[in-house]
Amino acid sequence: MLKFISWGDYFSTLMFLLVIYYIAVGYFFFRRELLGLVGIVRYQSDGGNISAANFEANHLWEQENNQTNTSTDIDITPVVQGFLLEIGSYLEQAKTENAAKQEVLYALQKISARYPVLANSDYKDTLASAVHDIINQHFSGVFTADEVKSYLFR
Repeated sequence: MLKFISWGDYFSTLMFLLVIYYIAVGYFFFRRELLGLVGIVRYQSDGGNISAANFEANHLWEQENNQTNTSTDIDITPVVQGFLLEIGSYLEQAKTENAAKQEVLYALQKISARYPVLANSDYKDTLASAVHDIINQHFSGVFTADEVKSYLFR
């Protein structure tokens, strides 16, 4: 019975079954993404979706009513939280190792270099004050606010 199946028939059947498999996986697991890729469904910013036919009408209505987000501000709250947590964890480690003042300032500079969004934000003074407060919790009276501010966002 297997003698009657040629290699061409085998590979064409294999490709056909593979296509059917990928269509099934795409349908069951990636339906919205595939519909968005085809252009049938567009995603709204609030997480819902609308059809492509209504997308342009909704977009024009938002522009007319001036409800689109024209702000160039970025929500940096998660970045600030990660930054302050990293500063706090480093300072706890530095306190247990009795790190020198210059070493701590250099480490603060290196940590802040990993967050360029914060260096360009309007909240540098507030962040420097918050970092100074965290430093004073671990090394009270050793660092001044001006030192922290000058080393933080170079």
